Amino acid sequence: MKLDQATLQYWFAEFNRLIFNNQLENSVILVKDYGDFDETEAEFIQCTDPFVIKFHNGKSMIEEDEPGKVYYLSILLHEMIHQYCYETGIVDIDEIGEHSEEFKNAAYEHEMIQDGYKLSEKIETTIKNRMKAFDAVASIR
Repeated sequence: MKLDQATLQYWFAEFNRLIFNNQLENSVILVKDYGDFDETEAEFIQCTDPFVIKFHNGKSMIEEDEPGKVYYLSILLHEMIHQYCYETGIVDIDEIGEHSEEFKNAAYEHEMIQDGYKLSEKIETTIKNRMKAFDAVASIR
């Protein structure tokens, strides 16, 4: 499975359906090599219509192996938690610029563990099974 903009858009829709019961507004996923990032690999941009989730290092994402792809999908879900917080009025960043307790609770409620940095086993298994299905279909084309 190639991890490009279209695939991330697919996963946004799937996570929205599976985890958020289609509550989130659609976001545009941007995947590029911006060259303007430090350790931040993605960000949720709320001042746009539609919302934007911007991935900063597109070239390396596309070339990732399965664990790398799962990692980037966990980043997507993490950014979707920020979007959920924004849409529901939850303060996601505290006064010192860290994730708030409310964000961490929202992450836990939406299939993320370790304060919103790791996928739950259930969602990780779902992703891996879908990747295998994508690869199987691609191999017969």
